[in-house]
Amino acid sequence: MTDAPDNVGRSASPAAAGSLLRATLEIDGATLTLLPRRAPVGNSGPIRGRPLTVFPLGVDGSLDGTGGADGDPDGTGGADGNPDGSSGTSGTGDVARLARLRAALPWPDVALLPAVLQPGDAVGVAVFDLSPDEAVAAARALVLPRVLHWDGRRAHLLP
Repeated sequence: MTDAPDNVGRSASPAAAGSLLRATLEIDGATLTLLPRRAPVGNSGPIRGRPLTVFPLGVDGSLDGTGGADGDPDGTGGADGNPDGSSGTSGTGDVARLARLRAALPWPDVALLPAVLQPGDAVGVAVFDLSPDEAVAAARALVLPRVLHWDGRRAHLLP
């Protein structure tokens, strides 16, 4: 892989799940963008002093590069962007991928926040309160080369 230091390789393989230069998410009604080794853009109040890890869900919105029929991240069969699977009808492949993500986390009932990864508008999810070691362990379990981890002050790409 020939990535820049702040880039996750972009290919259709599961080992390179999306090109991650920044992640945008909405928390408490405010848009926030995290960039590696920089201060966040937007209202950082909800994440100040609290770890947050962003997991890419693949080039096409999946953990394994296969995606659902419409690339929806939550397994609901719609494009509502709610990765917690709280609405819609079930898409078996996407539900299985999100189950793998939850199983790789230290506590499987954690809330997942939808995120958009740039460049390319790739789908991802953010998880609060993971330590760097927990984030790396989950990424390895999911065969993700890197995740974006906010340590409470700055974002970093973790191998």
